[in-house]
Amino acid sequence: MSSRLLFNGLFLLAVFLQVGAYPTTTATRRAGGPVVGLDYATFEGASTGGIDKFLGIPYAQPPVGNLRFRRPQPPTALPGTTIVSDLEFRVLG
Repeated sequence: MSSRLLFNGLFLLAVFLQVGAYPTTTATRRAGGPVVGLDYATFEGASTGGIDKFLGIPYAQPPVGNLRFRRPQPPTALPGTTIVSDLEFRVLG
Protein backbone atom coordinates (compact mmCIF):
# COMPACT_ATOMS: atom_id res chain seq x y z
CA MET A 1 0.00 0.00 0.00
CA SER A 2 2.84 2.42 0.73
CA SER A 3 4.24 1.96 -2.80
CA ARG A 4 0.85 2.93 -4.23
CA LEU A 5 0.78 6.03 -2.04
CA LEU A 6 4.32 6.92 -3.16
CA PHE A 7 3.32 6.44 -6.81
CA ASN A 8 0.27 8.69 -6.38
CA GLY A 9 2.37 11.37 -4.69
CA LEU A 10 5.00 11.29 -7.44
CA PHE A 11 2.28 11.41 -10.08
CA LEU A 12 0.72 14.51 -8.51
CA LEU A 13 4.14 16.15 -8.23
CA ALA A 14 4.77 15.50 -11.93
CA VAL A 15 1.40 17.01 -12.83
CA PHE A 16 2.13 20.15 -10.81
CA LEU A 17 5.57 20.49 -12.38
CA GLN A 18 4.04 20.25 -15.86
CA VAL A 19 1.83 23.23 -15.11
CA GLY A 20 4.95 25.39 -14.89
CA ALA A 21 5.47 28.54 -12.90
CA TYR A 22 2.44 29.87 -11.16
CA PRO A 23 1.49 33.44 -12.11
CA THR A 24 2.13 36.22 -9.66
CA THR A 25 -1.11 37.69 -8.37
CA THR A 26 -2.12 40.88 -6.63
CA ALA A 27 -5.67 41.63 -5.52
CA THR A 28 -7.26 45.01 -4.84
CA ARG A 29 -10.72 46.53 -4.76
CA ARG A 30 -12.17 49.30 -6.89
CA ALA A 31 -15.56 50.95 -6.90
CA GLY A 32 -16.53 48.78 -9.90
CA GLY A 33 -15.49 45.48 -8.35
CA PRO A 34 -12.53 43.43 -7.13
CA VAL A 35 -9.38 43.56 -9.25
CA VAL A 36 -6.73 40.87 -9.63
CA GLY A 37 -3.42 41.39 -11.39
CA LEU A 38 -1.71 38.41 -13.03
CA ASP A 39 1.61 38.27 -14.88
CA TYR A 40 -0.12 38.72 -18.24
CA ALA A 41 -3.12 40.97 -17.47
CA THR A 42 -5.29 42.76 -14.93
CA PHE A 43 -8.90 41.64 -14.49
CA GLU A 44 -11.87 43.29 -12.81
CA GLY A 45 -14.58 40.99 -11.50
CA ALA A 46 -17.81 41.52 -9.57
CA SER A 47 -18.99 41.03 -5.99
CA THR A 48 -22.34 39.47 -5.22
CA GLY A 49 -23.46 38.80 -1.67
CA GLY A 50 -19.92 39.11 -0.33
CA ILE A 51 -18.52 36.66 -2.89
CA ASP A 52 -15.99 37.85 -5.48
CA LYS A 53 -16.30 36.31 -8.93
CA PHE A 54 -14.01 36.44 -11.93
CA LEU A 55 -15.65 34.76 -14.91
CA GLY A 56 -13.90 34.05 -18.19
CA ILE A 57 -10.25 34.66 -17.29
CA PRO A 58 -8.18 33.02 -20.05
CA TYR A 59 -5.78 30.40 -18.69
CA ALA A 60 -4.12 29.55 -22.02
CA GLN A 61 -4.09 30.55 -25.67
CA PRO A 62 -6.97 29.10 -27.69
CA PRO A 63 -6.06 25.69 -29.21
CA VAL A 64 -6.44 26.73 -32.85
CA GLY A 65 -4.13 26.56 -35.85
CA ASN A 66 -0.67 25.25 -34.99
CA LEU A 67 -1.61 25.10 -31.27
CA ARG A 68 -4.21 22.39 -31.88
CA PHE A 69 -3.37 19.04 -30.24
CA ARG A 70 -0.39 20.58 -28.42
CA ARG A 71 0.22 21.44 -24.78
CA PRO A 72 -1.53 24.60 -23.61
CA GLN A 73 0.52 27.74 -24.19
CA PRO A 74 0.52 30.70 -21.78
CA PRO A 75 -2.09 33.35 -22.59
CA THR A 76 -1.04 36.44 -24.50
CA ALA A 77 -0.60 39.69 -22.58
CA LEU A 78 -3.67 41.92 -22.45
CA PRO A 79 -3.27 45.71 -22.13
CA GLY A 80 -5.25 47.67 -19.53
CA THR A 81 -7.90 46.12 -17.31
CA THR A 82 -10.24 43.48 -18.71
CA ILE A 83 -13.71 43.18 -17.16
CA VAL A 84 -14.59 39.55 -16.40
CA SER A 85 -17.75 39.98 -14.32
CA ASP A 86 -19.98 37.91 -16.65
CA LEU A 87 -19.50 34.85 -18.81
CA GLU A 88 -19.74 35.62 -22.49
CA PHE A 89 -19.68 33.48 -25.60
CA ARG A 90 -16.36 33.74 -27.42
CA VAL A 91 -15.56 32.33 -30.84
CA LEU A 92 -12.08 30.84 -30.96
CA GLY A 93 -9.75 31.64 -33.83
